[in-house]
Formats: sequence, structure tokens, C-alpha cells
Amino acid sequence: MSQFMRFILVGIFNTIFGYSLIFSFMYYARLSPEVSNFCGYALALLMSFILNLNFTFTTSSTYKNDTLKNKLEPLLRFLLVFGVSYAANYGMLIMLLYKFNLHVALSQIFAGVVYVLLSYLLNKYYVFTSK
Repeated sequence: MSQFMRFILVGIFNTIFGYSLIFSFMYYARLSPEVSNFCGYALALLMSFILNLNFTFTTSSTYKNDTLKNKLEPLLRFLLVFGVSYAANYGMLIMLLYKFNLHVALSQIFAGVVYVLLSYLLNKYYVFTSK
């Protein structure tokens, strides 16, 4: 299976995992939607890092067997990549909606494609690379 397909599978799993957490926090733990959303996203982001480290980018990453302390650098890079990718996604969404008046659903899809591609490339070449 290609590395990109493993990345997509991790993303699909992680989306289901994240929403499961959010709804569990809301309906079982009776937390507010805001707290549930924050906790769900935080835990899902951590799960995404672990899965990408151990499943998606296993051949290119030398961080896999490092101690937890040595995984802080790639974790911080991973969080930076998330922020950059999300900002690109959001910027593309705004541009498609308000500059090009594209339909909202198509705008979301195209912005999502930008997020996935940018996130994959930055994770591959910046986060999970050889030291």
C-alpha cells in the first residue's frame, strides 16, 4: 500500500475517532460542546501523530524508536504542520466562497483537498524525515 494511501486511511480513521470522542464527551461525560470539541480534537490530533509515526511514515522516520523526550521535536513540527495546513484550508475556503462565489459544498471539498495534500507533503518532508 502506498504511503499516501496509508495517510488517507489514518485520516479517515482519525476523523471517525475524533467525532466519536467529541460525541462521547458531550453525551456520556455531559461536557459542554465547546469542551467536548477541544478535548476530542486534542486527543485525535495526538492519535494522528502516533498513527502517522508508526504506520504512515514508518520507513522514512527515524523517530520511531526514540524516547518520548526525543519525540517532542517531531510532535511540535506536527502541530505546526497542522496549523499551517488548516490555515491554508481556511484561506482557500474563504477565497473560493467570497472571491469566486463557488458553491459552499464544492468550496469545502476543494479546501479539504488543499489541506490533505499540504499536510501530507509537510509531514513527509518536514515532520517524519531522517534527523
